[in-house]
Amino acid sequence: TVKEGALVNYTQSSVHEVLGTALSVPLPQGLKKGDTHNIRIYYSTTPQSAALQWFEPHQTTGKKHPYVYTQGEAILTRTLVPCMDTPSVKTPYSISLIVPPPLVAVASGTPVTSSPVVEHDGWLKYSYHQKNEIPSYLIAIAAGALKSKKIGPRSSVWTEEELLEAAAFEYSQHTEQFVAAAESLFKDIPYVWGTYDLLVLPSAFPYGGMENPQLTFLNSSLITGDHSLVDVVAHEIAHSWSGNLVTNASWTDFWLNEGFTMYLERLILDKVIGGEDYRLFHIYLGLKELTRVVKDFQSENDGESTKLRPNLTGIDPDDKFSIVPYEKGCLFLYYLELLVGGKNKIIEWLNHFYLQHQRQSITSEIMKQNFLDYFSSHGISSEKLSSIDWNTWWYGEGIPSFDFESHLHNHYSSECESVIQKWLNTVDGSDLSSNDIEHFKPSQVMFSLDEILTSTKMPFNHKVLDRMEQHYRFFESKNVEIAYRFLGLCLKSKYAPAVKKVWEFLGVHGRGRYVKYLYNVLNEYDHGEAVKVWAEHGCRYHSVIKCAFENKLNK
Repeated sequence: TVKEGALVNYTQSSVHEVLGTALSVPLPQGLKKGDTHNIRIYYSTTPQSAALQWFEPHQTTGKKHPYVYTQGEAILTRTLVPCMDTPSVKTPYSISLIVPPPLVAVASGTPVTSSPVVEHDGWLKYSYHQKNEIPSYLIAIAAGALKSKKIGPRSSVWTEEELLEAAAFEYSQHTEQFVAAAESLFKDIPYVWGTYDLLVLPSAFPYGGMENPQLTFLNSSLITGDHSLVDVVAHEIAHSWSGNLVTNASWTDFWLNEGFTMYLERLILDKVIGGEDYRLFHIYLGLKELTRVVKDFQSENDGESTKLRPNLTGIDPDDKFSIVPYEKGCLFLYYLELLVGGKNKIIEWLNHFYLQHQRQSITSEIMKQNFLDYFSSHGISSEKLSSIDWNTWWYGEGIPSFDFESHLHNHYSSECESVIQKWLNTVDGSDLSSNDIEHFKPSQVMFSLDEILTSTKMPFNHKVLDRMEQHYRFFESKNVEIAYRFLGLCLKSKYAPAVKKVWEFLGVHGRGRYVKYLYNVLNEYDHGEAVKVWAEHGCRYHSVIKCAFENKLNK
């Protein structure tokens, strides 16, 4: 045995460029399963700790106080705290955060006290405990001049005071409805996290949302004023089951988190927003965007990134981050839905599957075996089940050959089709009108732009782009999903007026989905201009964005 407080020997490995340094601590002999052994590690972070993004006061909305937040997924928590930084290991955690007033600190857990403890120097100690076992990437903290407002029976929104009313308006209508809808899908598995709060972060946050338990992180870029991007909240709520409760055991199986969550998100939208046709249209929208992204990867000879289970040996998972595990994974589940007889069959199986594996980390092989065992005992023939080409879905490049469009096409996409054809066939855009899309849902505009981006008419006619901007005002759209698509369309068409707008856009938004895409297409259009924009704005981005472009654009 080792006496309490005794120093123990430890070793550190050499530094791995991607994985960092392994810390090894020998355990006493004779330990048995169930025994506990406490180890205290003294350490400090550095300015290079990639999990932390620090903002000076002038970089915040309020301009008066500093701000910090963490992003652990995929393998960044190891730069915040010594841990077994793999999704195959889960643990509860507790944390205390000490900040000077008037700053407020929050974390992905339950407050231990109703108000912060005042330290002897006047600083404030906020303590949190997460009782559920979670993977390390869900450990999350933030601190800044934060205020909160109640938006539901178990939900509050946190953000800087200057954004609070807009954030509360954006998310108060749907948040509780989304949680209740998810609960209705999982009749046998309750929402185990207690509260569901939102933290709206500065727009430099590299993701749209992050499913930190009890405290979803959201990018302030998603505030549109019309609730049109609240699907991200539905997505993060779905993670309360898919990902946070049942987790991928490795990042190669990231699709088990995100593909399942996209599928569940659309079931939630079905219940709360627009019914079955709306669900199918959003799967179709995902297919269109997936088609565009796959085409871009293939043009770069990067077929590996189009696989559902890519080879990540020695690679930072963030370097392979894209919508492929999200949308290709969702598409696979929709394919399975068609095979077994509809969404209700899949929902019943998901209840069975998650009930068996809740609080565990799983592999694709476990999911496959559970699916086959369940449906073979629920009336699906062995002939049907043996027709599933798992290897093509998992390891094949691109999108498997299947007629998804005939199943997904409905009145939403029919309305888009008439406008798409008008855009493709107009000679100079003189027949375009603001009335063309006046009645569209924002997702229909996204769908239509994605269709143009993958059409044979690319690059697009500049006169038509002139008229599109004149009538639709896409450059000024408050919906960032529409704006970034149109900017990409313009750059790919070498439309010079877009460069200034892209420069402005990249100075405001930091989400990787937009930033990576636009820097890549800007770089293809004009490398010198891309280098200038990066020199101006690169410092405000998160490290996962900087790492993707520092070699390409720092020259």
